[in-house]
Amino acid sequence: MTREISLLDPSGKPVRFEGKTLINAATTPWQGFALEVRAIQGDGENPACYNPHPLLAFCVRGHVKSAMTTGHRTRHTEIRSGGLCIFEQGYEVDRVTWSGHVEEMIALEIRPETLRDLMPEGHGELHLQTHLSTTDATLTSLAIAMRDEVERGCTSGRLHAQGLSMALVSYLQHRYGGAGNAKRPPGRLSQADLRKVYDWVMQHLGEDFGIDELAAELHMSAVHFTRLFRASTGATPYRYVMEQRVRHALSLLEGRLSLAEIAHAVGFSSQAHFTQVFKQLVGTTPARARLG
Repeated sequence: MTREISLLDPSGKPVRFEGKTLINAATTPWQGFALEVRAIQGDGENPACYNPHPLLAFCVRGHVKSAMTTGHRTRHTEIRSGGLCIFEQGYEVDRVTWSGHVEEMIALEIRPETLRDLMPEGHGELHLQTHLSTTDATLTSLAIAMRDEVERGCTSGRLHAQGLSMALVSYLQHRYGGAGNAKRPPGRLSQADLRKVYDWVMQHLGEDFGIDELAAELHMSAVHFTRLFRASTGATPYRYVMEQRVRHALSLLEGRLSLAEIAHAVGFSSQAHFTQVFKQLVGTTPARARLG
């Protein structure tokens, strides 16, 4: 289970986050990066602290001004709706003050244990450059997609959580990476590898498996596998698996199983999620498809 986001004082003790917690992924089945959603009102202050892991903060709705003091230098920032901050691992401040009203702030922490599961070759390290006030529509859309999935109760399963997390970290490496990030491996999967992927997916279609398990079948990290798979097929592993589930569901609709039983048989967390994905890919609902 995902742990709460970390912020520590110089002695290594946790520093309390200000504001009201709206969502905490640590209390859900979410298996991506640590995620919290908070609301902040009025003025506030934190003493000396640092983030032990790379940290992202997205202002979805609101406006806040802050001052971060380190030594004799104070950096002033202003973030409005759509803005974000990127903090490299170990970013330290002696004092932070802020003032404003933020209805929704998404915080994401890139924890090494989650990163190692996705890309073992990186040893759980992600080297980022700090940006205290910027905008990035791609990063924001990924963070909101994660928040939405957590808010729905993680109905799309491990595959979706890992896919979003890998998309996030791959984009961060490309756009904001510092020294130490590995280069992207070139190449494509062979037809034999693609056949292995298909066979494995069909054998485990009814299970809530992750991209890491699928990648392990080819002895690859999840990130490496996803890049090669997309280069080879034009689709993400998540979409590919959804397509196989819907394709198999179409054949089951000809039988006597109920829609709920079919949803379970092909690996959807609920009939509602099955219907949603089915309609996206087929253009109609399973019930209407069954009627012909």
